[in-house]
Amino acid sequence: MRASRLSFIAAACCAFGLFLGSAYAQEALLSNIRGAVIDQKGAAIAGANVTLLNQGTGVSRVTRSDETGGYLFNNVLPGLYTLSMEMAGFKKYSQTSIGLTASRTLRIDAALEVGELTQSIEVSGGAPLVETETSMVSFSARNDIMNRVPTAGSIQGGRVPYAFFYMVPGNVMNVGSYSFNGLPSGAGAARLTLDGVRVAESCCQIVPTLEVLDEMKIITHNASAEFSTPSTVQLISRQGGNRIHGDVWDLFDDRSLQARNPFLREKTIFHGHTFGWSVGGPILKNRTFFYHGFEGVRLNNIIVTVSSLAPNNVPTPKMQQGDFSELVDPTFVNAFNRGQTVTVRDPLTGTPFANNVIPSARISPVSTSLIRRFWTTPTGPGIVGNQFANSLRPFQRDKADFRVDHNFSERHTFFVRYGHTELKVAQPTMPFRLENARDLSQLFPGRSVSISDTFIFNPQTTNEFRFGYTRTRLAFSSAFEQEDVMAAAGIQGTRGITGLPGLAFAGIGAFTGINARSFTQSTAQVSGFTDNVSFFRGKHSLKAGFQFNRLQRFTNNFIGPPAFTFNGNLSGWSWADFLLGYPAGVTRQLAPNVSYLFQNEWGAYVHDEFRVNSKLTLQLGIRYQVWPAVHEKYDKLAVFDIASRSVVIPSEEARRFVVPTFPQNRVPVITAQNYAASNRELIKIDRNNIAPRFGFAWRPWGKSDFVVRGGYGIYYYNNTTASGATPTQAVFLGSQALTQQLGGGGALTPTIAFPNPFTGFTAGVGVLSPETIDFTAAFPGLRNPYVQQYSLTLEKEWRGWGWRTSYLGHLQSKIPHVVNYNEAPPSNQPFAQARRPVPLVRNINLTQNGGFTRNNAFQLEVKRPLTRGLFLSVGYTYMKNITDVNADFGGDNPFVPIVGTGGNYGRRERFKSNTNFTPRQQFVVAYAYEIPVGRGKSFLPNLPAVANGVLGGWRLVGVTQFQSGSFLTPFYVGVDPAGSSPGTGPQLPDRVGDGPLPRDQRSPFTGRAFFDTGAFACPGGASIGGQPNLLTAGCPLSTPQNLGRFGNSSPTLIQGPGINTTNLSIIKDFKLPREGASIEFSCQMANPWNHPNWEKNPNVNLSAAAAVGRYVTTRNDFIEPFSYGSRKITLQLRVNF
Repeated sequence: MRASRLSFIAAACCAFGLFLGSAYAQEALLSNIRGAVIDQKGAAIAGANVTLLNQGTGVSRVTRSDETGGYLFNNVLPGLYTLSMEMAGFKKYSQTSIGLTASRTLRIDAALEVGELTQSIEVSGGAPLVETETSMVSFSARNDIMNRVPTAGSIQGGRVPYAFFYMVPGNVMNVGSYSFNGLPSGAGAARLTLDGVRVAESCCQIVPTLEVLDEMKIITHNASAEFSTPSTVQLISRQGGNRIHGDVWDLFDDRSLQARNPFLREKTIFHGHTFGWSVGGPILKNRTFFYHGFEGVRLNNIIVTVSSLAPNNVPTPKMQQGDFSELVDPTFVNAFNRGQTVTVRDPLTGTPFANNVIPSARISPVSTSLIRRFWTTPTGPGIVGNQFANSLRPFQRDKADFRVDHNFSERHTFFVRYGHTELKVAQPTMPFRLENARDLSQLFPGRSVSISDTFIFNPQTTNEFRFGYTRTRLAFSSAFEQEDVMAAAGIQGTRGITGLPGLAFAGIGAFTGINARSFTQSTAQVSGFTDNVSFFRGKHSLKAGFQFNRLQRFTNNFIGPPAFTFNGNLSGWSWADFLLGYPAGVTRQLAPNVSYLFQNEWGAYVHDEFRVNSKLTLQLGIRYQVWPAVHEKYDKLAVFDIASRSVVIPSEEARRFVVPTFPQNRVPVITAQNYAASNRELIKIDRNNIAPRFGFAWRPWGKSDFVVRGGYGIYYYNNTTASGATPTQAVFLGSQALTQQLGGGGALTPTIAFPNPFTGFTAGVGVLSPETIDFTAAFPGLRNPYVQQYSLTLEKEWRGWGWRTSYLGHLQSKIPHVVNYNEAPPSNQPFAQARRPVPLVRNINLTQNGGFTRNNAFQLEVKRPLTRGLFLSVGYTYMKNITDVNADFGGDNPFVPIVGTGGNYGRRERFKSNTNFTPRQQFVVAYAYEIPVGRGKSFLPNLPAVANGVLGGWRLVGVTQFQSGSFLTPFYVGVDPAGSSPGTGPQLPDRVGDGPLPRDQRSPFTGRAFFDTGAFACPGGASIGGQPNLLTAGCPLSTPQNLGRFGNSSPTLIQGPGINTTNLSIIKDFKLPREGASIEFSCQMANPWNHPNWEKNPNVNLSAAAAVGRYVTTRNDFIEPFSYGSRKITLQLRVNF
C-alpha cells in the first residue's frame, strides 16, 4: 500500500513538472549526515535519539540509531547545524557549528560517556576535514570567506563567484571560460548551477551578488550519478533565520589607487562605486523566513584607455598617404621593426614602388574615404602600441535577489528564489576616432527563478522536487546601425546594407582594425525540473531521479555588413594592400539572421551508497541521458549533403526562407525525406549514452581521520555547437566568402578590388556563384562526446590539518571537431578549384567525431580551518593534458581546428600536443590571519576600549598564485604551401630549431622575442606553387624549396608567460554594542607587489616582424579579475548587523 502511494506521488510530481512547461538541467543540492553512536569501548549503542537542529531557522529533525549504532539524516539543506545524541545511562552529547556544504555526505561519529542525561558534553567545531564517505574531489567556500577574499574588481564590474575560481586547485581561468583539471567549460564538460538549477548562457548576468550566496562548491572529479557533467559549479543562495541580520557595504575604485601599466605612459583613468546591501530574518518564527540582497555598480565616470585593453597599432601619417619610405629607413626599423626593412611592391607588375611610395593615383578613393572618416594620427612614436586614445565607457548594473523559505512542518520544507538583473554598457567600437563611435550593449533584462520542495515521508524515504527558470537578453545597438557607411565610402554591391564594415589587418603590417557592427539581439531561455526520491534501507542509501530540460534561443540580427581582410601578401604590407584596395578576402550576407532554436534533454539515474561494513562504503550508480539536436520553430535549418551535392532542409515549410540569390539550379535544395537523418534536427538522436559510475571510500583502521578513496565514471555531454545543421547557412542568409585568387608569376591581376569587391562572383543576374559559398556538414550519426574520469585519493586529518594527495585522470573521447572536407589534395601545382573533391562549392566544414584529450594530474592539498585565528589552504597541481584537436592559433577556445595543418588530409596523430588551455603546474595558497592583539587575544588582552579600537580587530586575508604559462603555436601568414586551398591565411611553419629560450632571456625589456623566432621557417622558397611569397625576415625562407606539403612544425610548442601574483586584504573591525554587529573597513590590494603579469597570449605570428614574440601589454585587468597586470587597490566599508 505504501509503495503504491509513493509511486502515485512520484508520478504526480513528474506530471506537475511537465505541466510547468519547458525545462533545463538540475543537479544534486541536498546533503547527508551519517555516523555511528558508540560507547567509550567502541560498542554500538542502538536506540539512541539523534537530533539535527538548523541553528538559523530552529527547524529540527529526529531519528534513532539502528542495531549497529548507525544513523542517517538524508536530503539536508546546506547550512550551519547542531547535532545532539541522547541515551538513558549516558551523558548527552552535542556538537555545534557543523558547516554542511552542498552535495556532501558528512560522517560524524560520537562516543557517549556513562552518566546522567542531565549531564552533557558539548563540542564546538566545524565539519570534519576528511571526506570519508564518497569518491568525489571537490572544493567549497562559504559566504564569510568569499566576502573577504580579495579580488579588487571582477568580471563585468561588481563581484561574481567566477572571481574566486582561482582558489580551486587545478582550475584555470581563460577569457570567457574556465577548466577544472584539464576539462574546459566551453566544450560542455562543466556546468554552472544556482540552487541546483542550471544557469542560462551569459551566466554572469544571472549569477546573484555574493551577499545572497551562502556557499560555492565545485565538484572537479568523480561526481556521482546525480550529476550529468564531469565538473559542476554549485552556487547556493542564503536563507533567512529567526534573527534579523544583514549588511550594507560600498566598494570604491579610483585611478589614484592603481599603478601604471609598464607599457603605458600614464595610468588608466578609472573611477567607480560598487555598493549594496543584504538582509534576512523571520516572517513567522521557526516557520517562514526571507532573505534579500542588492548590488549596484556605477562606473558612469569610468574612462578607459583603449590601449590598456588592446594596444593600438596605427599607421604613421606618411603611411596613411601611401609613403612607406620609413620601412626602408634603418633608423626607423631598428627601433620599431627589429631592423627588418620592408619593400612595398606593385601587385600588377611584381616590381617595387619607387622610393617605397605608392603613387596617389593608385590609392583607392574608398580607402581614402575610410581613412578620413575613422583614422587619426598616432599619439606615440613607431608603429607598435603607438596610439593612446581615451573614451568614456559608462557601466551600470543592478542586481536584486529575493528568497523565501517556509516550513510546513518538520517533514515538509519549501523555498522560492527570484533574481533580477539590469545591465547597460556603452563601449567603444572604434579604436581611433572615438567621439562618434560607441556601441550601447544592453546585456539584459535577466531573470531567474528557483523552486524547491522537500517532503520526508518517513525517516527512510524523502522526495525532493525542483523547478528553475532563467531568461537573458543580449542586445548590441550600434551607433552605425542605421547608417550606410559603405555607400558613403564608395563601396558598391552592398544593396544598402547599413552598419560598420569590418576591416582586419593580418600578417605583415598588422595594424589595429575595425570590427563589423550592426544591430544584434539574442535571447536565451532555460528552465527545468527534476524529481529525486531517496530510500534508506539497512546498508543501502538509494537515490533515483528524473530530469527534463529545455533550451530556447531566439536570434534577431540585422543584415551583417561585410568584413574585409588585408594581409600583405599582394604588396608586402597589409596597409599597402588596403590603400591599393585589394582585400585578401571578404565575407558578406544578403539576408537578416532570424531564428528560433529549441533543444530538449532527458536524463534519469539510480545511485546507491552501499555500506559494506563499518570501514568500506561503495558508490554504485548509472545514468542515462538523451539530447536530441537543436531544432528550429519553422524548420529553418540546413546541412550540406556531400553524397548528393545538395542542401538538405527539414521540410517544405523551410523552403520559403531560401534567399532568391541562392543558386538552386546548381546546388539543389531538398527535404530530409531522402536524407540519412530524416528528422527536424537533421542529426540522428544518439541514444547510446549509458554512463556507469563507481566509487569507494575505505577507512582501513575504522577511524574518520584517514581514508583511501577513488572512483571511475563515464560522463556524456552535449556540445550544442557541434551540429552541422544551422540556421546560418548561405541558403538562408545569402552569405559568401570570397578569396583573392592569385595568379602565377610575378605580376598579378587581383580578383577582389575596391570599389566593387563582389564583381565576378555571381552566376547570372542576382544569383550567387556556388564556388564562393561555404557550407557546413556533419555525419548524420554524430555521437555525443564522453569523458572517462578516474582517481585515487589518500586523505588524512593530522593535528588539526587536512592532507589530501590525489591522482586525477581523464580520457575525453569522440570530441566533435571540424575539418574542411573540400580541401584539394596536396600538390606542387598551384591551387585550382577543379582539384577540390566537390569543385562545385568552396569550403565544406564537416563536423565529425574522433578527437581526444588525455590528462594526468597529481594534486596535493593541505587545509587548516580557522583555528586560533589562522586559516590556510594550500594546493599544488601538476598536469599534462594532451590532445590531437588543439585550439586555433593564439585562442582560448578548445577544439577549434588549426588552419594550415592539412585539415582533411592531415593526420591528427601528427598534431598530438599539449592543450593550449592547460598549464603544466599551478600553486595556490589562500590564507586568513587574525592578528592576536587586543581584548581576548594573546597580546595586550586587557587593552582599554579606545586603545583596543585602534590596535585590536585587525586581519589579513589573501590568495597567492603561481602558474606556468599556456602553450602557444607559432605560425605565419601566407599562401598554402601544399596548394590545397586558395588565397592566404595562417600556416604552420617548418621547425628548424628548438624554439624555447632560457627564462632569463624572455623579459620584454631585453628587446628580444620570448622564443627563438629563427627556429621556424616558411616551408616554401621565394615562391610557393608559382605564387609570390613576400614575407619579411620575420619568417625566414627555408631552402631548398619544399612544395606540395604543409609545414612540419607542431602546435603548442612554445610556453607563454605564467602568473605570479598575490591578492591581499587588510581588514579592520570595529565592534558595535549589538551582538554580531560591527563596522568593517578593508583595503583590498590586487597584485600589491606590482609584479608584472604579461599578456596571456603574446604575438606568435612570425609574419608580424615588428611584434612577434614581444610582450606589448600586461594581463587584462577588466577581464581577468585575479591575474592583474599591475597593482590595483579597492577600498571597502561594510556595516554588519
